[in-house]
Amino acid sequence: MQAIAIWSEHPESHFLAAKVRFAQGKLGLGVADLTEAIRLDVLYLLKCATETDLLAHEGVLMRLLKELRRQRRAEAEPVLDRARAAVMELELSEGGGFTSAAAAEA
Repeated sequence: MQAIAIWSEHPESHFLAAKVRFAQGKLGLGVADLTEAIRLDVLYLLKCATETDLLAHEGVLMRLLKELRRQRRAEAEPVLDRARAAVMELELSEGGGFTSAAAAEA
């Protein structure tokens, strides 16, 4: 895991560490390394899905994917709620806003 110590902000170092840890049977540490690689570069999700060394642990990878999806959804919901509220406020303050403007153009 010297690569992480030297190159901690590069996703490949975390990805390679994950491969080693999965091979050693250290699944929890491997998942932590994969999570960090994906945090640094979301395209590592695709790399996980095609890496033959990791496919033997497909169940673990699927659980990781579900957890990451749940986390991102939880992070996005407050932002979406604020956006919906802003749109509603805009529509109310402009007497229909986007809806009435679209109807006027039709």
